Amino acid sequence: MEAFGIEPSAVKLSDRMFAPLFYVTQTGGTAATWDYLNKSADDQRHCRETILNLCHGGETPAIVFLLTPPYEAGNIFTPFPNVINPANLDKAVDAILECLWDGIAVIPCLYTDDKMPWWYEIEKHTETWNCISDRISGYCSGICLSIESNEQTTGVGMLQHKIMQAKVCFDGLPVGTHLCWKGAGKSGYRWQDTASTPSNADFILVEFSWHPKDGDKKGVSAVQSEMLMIQAALPGRKLLFHEYNMNPGGEIMGAQRELLRSYKPWGVG
Repeated sequence: MEAFGIEPSAVKLSDRMFAPLFYVTQTGGTAATWDYLNKSADDQRHCRETILNLCHGGETPAIVFLLTPPYEAGNIFTPFPNVINPANLDKAVDAILECLWDGIAVIPCLYTDDKMPWWYEIEKHTETWNCISDRISGYCSGICLSIESNEQTTGVGMLQHKIMQAKVCFDGLPVGTHLCWKGAGKSGYRWQDTASTPSNADFILVEFSWHPKDGDKKGVSAVQSEMLMIQAALPGRKLLFHEYNMNPGGEIMGAQRELLRSYKPWGVG
């Protein structure tokens, strides 16, 4: 997709960004950006319009979506990792370009948290990710390793090693990961302080310690207290407060989002 022969490049991230996870659908329901590549062209358009409409001045609009598992991410692979579907990869690239034309930064997420393929096996997938990188790296503002990567890790060193592998595959793009605050992993790991945070993560997508379906029950005060706790524990880190309420049309989530914005973190969802 080109306009006047000029192809867009990756959107440069500013000091503040806006990347909502949950949003209101055209029929009044709730959807998430994770499966953006599975959505129809019309639903993708609505998603982009929603991001832009909710974005404030001074914020870079952004979207985070999955590249695997295939059935949740446009079936780029049939199957993963051995077969790349060229037609579906072309569709994914077109979907990325649509975001760029709208000024929306693109941050693909390589893996999900509870289904194969697994982020901790990224070394087995390097050839595949190198091929994907050749097609999309020039359009991406960063890469997210995995949703809720704390669940499967045995320690912070494991996370750091896999983040480095992703950086190698994706030409040195900024790489972060999604973590649940106080979320447990294996062998006693828990994300709760600087020592348990991967030092080479360029950014962290933060899920609050409760399930987002409980976001309304938690209210504004719980978001405020936990956000302040996380910021105090991780000074100087780029934090995108991404997942805290899955009732995007509700007044409570709107108030929670504005509360987060008032503290001017690197990112708000």
